[in-house]
Amino acid sequence: MSTTTTTTPPDDTPQSVRRITGWYANLLLAAFALLPAYLIAYLYYFQDPHLLFESHSFHEFAIAAATLEGAFVSYVAWRCYCLSGEPILRWMTLGFTGFVLIYALHGAFTPLAHQHMWLFLLYGPASRFVMSVLLFIGLLSYEASADSVERRADRWLWGMWFVAFIVIDLLVAVLASSSIAGSLGVRLSLEGGAMVISLLNVVCLIARRIRSPLMQIFGISVMAFALSSLAFILGKPWNHMWWLAHAIFAGGFFLLSYGIVQAFHTTRSFSTI
Repeated sequence: MSTTTTTTPPDDTPQSVRRITGWYANLLLAAFALLPAYLIAYLYYFQDPHLLFESHSFHEFAIAAATLEGAFVSYVAWRCYCLSGEPILRWMTLGFTGFVLIYALHGAFTPLAHQHMWLFLLYGPASRFVMSVLLFIGLLSYEASADSVERRADRWLWGMWFVAFIVIDLLVAVLASSSIAGSLGVRLSLEGGAMVISLLNVVCLIARRIRSPLMQIFGISVMAFALSSLAFILGKPWNHMWWLAHAIFAGGFFLLSYGIVQAFHTTRSFSTI
């Protein structure tokens, strides 16, 4: 019985070709991450901003779906964290959970859109701001040592975070009922803050030269979050830019949830997959 062996021919590809294809791949990655910006620019320059699509029922359905999606992704991220102990997964779990507990009220208060506009609106940027901060903290902890088994199961720690998110809900309600609720500074502080912190995530990824596939998904997702905040700033309630902002954010969230599920089905880790 004879066996046939095959040998791989030596790779004599010129270094110039390697560099060009590397640049091309990075260019495609950047172009894909910036895809929502093209849609924002198109609407900003060619769409009448006064055209509205005001549908409370559709908005309530969309927010309910987003809440269920966020709760599911939070659970999967938490299961990954329990198994791997990665700090970044702890912060991602908290980011998703905080987003869900705050964003759900944005949908719940949809019927008050006319009577109490800011109670309806401010929970959206507040949820995005909280999530962006927690994701950034998570990114800073990337590749840190795994948490102990005791810390992963610390109910007191998780309970205190749940209380913190409820307190944020109450603070947003107080802010929405104040005389400064409708000021531009409040909106820019929350939505603009979410945009800046999401961009800091991208800058940190580039500066640290993190190239793993899941972290590339993370980078594209947070760029989508930043661009959705930009669209929210440019839009007004119920116009098409406002709806586009929702769609961009949802796209980023779906992409990041795909990364979480991939981690769950492989190593339960964001750094070793």
